[in-house]
Amino acid sequence: MTNYKLSPADADATKRARAAALYATHPIRILPEPVGKMTQRELLAWAEFGYRLGWDPVILRTVDWLHAEWDKRMGKGRTA
Repeated sequence: MTNYKLSPADADATKRARAAALYATHPIRILPEPVGKMTQRELLAWAEFGYRLGWDPVILRTVDWLHAEWDKRMGKGRTA
């Protein structure tokens, strides 16, 4: 059995992917329910296994977009 040790970059990316998966299905509804559920499943699967296969730009852009939308809706990042 191979023991995978996450590098700090991989650990950060998987944490961001897991958080984005929660944002996708949060009651605030960044995404419509069916799309949010599908996105959540895909991001959680990538966080669990996919990062071992390499960095997929589509996944990373989706994670970045979900974080940006979450911050926008929660009022984070705004300056007075």
